[in-house]
Amino acid sequence: MIGFVLGLLVLAVVMVLDSQIHPHRVVDQNRQPDTVSYADGSTHYVAIYETRTLLGRDRHHEIYSGRDPSLSYGHFVRVDFTATDNLEFAAVDWLPEGVRLRFDSGHELFIPAEKFIGGR
Repeated sequence: MIGFVLGLLVLAVVMVLDSQIHPHRVVDQNRQPDTVSYADGSTHYVAIYETRTLLGRDRHHEIYSGRDPSLSYGHFVRVDFTATDNLEFAAVDWLPEGVRLRFDSGHELFIPAEKFIGGR
């Protein structure tokens, strides 16, 4: 009986940790070219993050934009991709008013500059 209770306790701990810890990987990234500048004078980046729970029960993607080269502090937009979508950027257009991202699936996403400049 004690073994059964301990087993349930371990299972409960694993389930809680799985819902709280989200390993992620950078699928693709792009750096702002020198030909485009923004009011904060920083170099900015965009990246596609894939995030999964430890047991793989949840999988989602986020687009990062910001000036942190470690791609951790900035503006994030959660997006849905299917398993058949190509998760890499087909094109990244850095514009004075923001950045336009295109994907092979035909989807486009525009992130206004005010969302990622100034340390966001």
